[in-house]
Amino acid sequence: MIARCLIRLSALGVLAYLALPLLVILGASFTATPYLAFPPQGWTLDWYRAMLAEPGYAAAFATSTVLALAATAAAVLLTVPAALALARHEFPGKAALSSVLMSPLVLPHI
Repeated sequence: MIARCLIRLSALGVLAYLALPLLVILGASFTATPYLAFPPQGWTLDWYRAMLAEPGYAAAFATSTVLALAATAAAVLLTVPAALALARHEFPGKAALSSVLMSPLVLPHI
């Protein structure tokens, strides 16, 4: 019981350590000053308005959104049938194919 609580507390600590910089950046993005300040000195959406008014940012956001949707659709269309085949059927090479498909989970990418 104590070990389980310690594991949960350490996991929450790691999660907080990873999320805290994002929260600081998000909070600083609402500042009314012309420089980065945290905690924000005044609240405004001016930085978001300026970003959306810049055509380069809007085009990059649209391109990223289209690419993300295409990658998600391709991944779902390829992996769902593969997962169903691996889970429901027996065939020669099933273990090898499963190992190849799971290998990205074992090796960290840089």
